Amino acid sequence: MSKKIQLSDHFTYPRLLRFVAPSIVMMIFTSIYYVVDGFFVSNYVGKTPFAALNFIMPFIMILGGMGFIVGTGGSALVAKELGCGHREKANRIFTMMIGFVVVVGLVLTVLGIAFIRPIARLMQSLKDTWVNPKLFTSEEMNRVLGTDMEREYSLHALATRPGVTLKAVAGMTKTDGAPVLPLEDFSDDELFQAETEVKYSGYISRQKAEIERTLANETLKIPAELDYDSVPGLSFEVRQKLKSISPETIGQASRISGVTPAAVSLLLVHLKRRYYYVKDKGTQAKEKGNV
Repeated sequence: MSKKIQLSDHFTYPRLLRFVAPSIVMMIFTSIYYVVDGFFVSNYVGKTPFAALNFIMPFIMILGGMGFIVGTGGSALVAKELGCGHREKANRIFTMMIGFVVVVGLVLTVLGIAFIRPIARLMQSLKDTWVNPKLFTSEEMNRVLGTDMEREYSLHALATRPGVTLKAVAGMTKTDGAPVLPLEDFSDDELFQAETEVKYSGYISRQKAEIERTLANETLKIPAELDYDSVPGLSFEVRQKLKSISPETIGQASRISGVTPAAVSLLLVHLKRRYYYVKDKGTQAKEKGNV
């Protein structure tokens, strides 16, 4: 039996599986790529780049979804034309599909190169420019911020406030009549991108803090002599699983099926009450008293 599969063949389940297997394998390897990428970035580049990677991942997935749409739709059109015997038209559709993907990729690359430098310069200017209440009248502060400033702030911190725009903050008029940060060198698109980054900076910071907490707790060792029955709040099922598996670290305990994040939190609270940890060495010293 020939292993060659043509779109004009009658499809049985084995033929269908053999036909779609390459696509399935490709999607599995794409998913593994994202996991491996995150592992190496978090362990060898740093926590902040890993937070940025998680933040930008939805955008990457949207682009990947658009690619799948083009590939799936284009393949269907090509298959239809081949089934009708229009090989030349099928070739034209396939060529157009490839050309479209290449053009979109080039456009996105050019836009990224063109906008990233001025946006980065503007973001750094917002962080480096500090203002205090003495620079403005009370009316100007209330006009832009809705209240008086009580201390010194960076423009970046002021622009993160709800209802406050980057343009309004940078254009605040000082007592000498000059704006805080002239924006004539930046286009509207660049200002929009910079303001989006400013508004989401709080979410990125929280993501970074969550990653740091997770990594800090991942390697915390669980004493072999720990009595799980003494941990308040743990369900009977969770206690039984922890007793039978005896995880060595909090990270291992969190990956046990049936051990919920709430149970891990209870275990952490109990350990931190009974033990103190030397974070740099990853060791622990037991307090006086029974566990």
